[in-house]
Amino acid sequence: MDRSLIQYDTYNRQEVHDILACLVFGLAHLWTYDFNVLQCVILIGMPSIIKIVLYLKTRNLWSAYLAHLFFDSVVIAITISGRL
Repeated sequence: MDRSLIQYDTYNRQEVHDILACLVFGLAHLWTYDFNVLQCVILIGMPSIIKIVLYLKTRNLWSAYLAHLFFDSVVIAITISGRL
């Protein structure tokens, strides 16, 4: 069997697992956000893909932590400014 096919299949599985992890992470926040599914999936779940990719690329939790801190800081700044 061709090695490139094995690598391609493994890469696709990783993408699917990452997306599923983001959805589960977002949906785990349903009780916090009054069961607003779109808010949980779009505002909580999808940005977590950035943190997953950062960790997988760097193998460093600090990069994911700093991305989380930056994202939360932006959301807090927008909320305080009254634009959200």
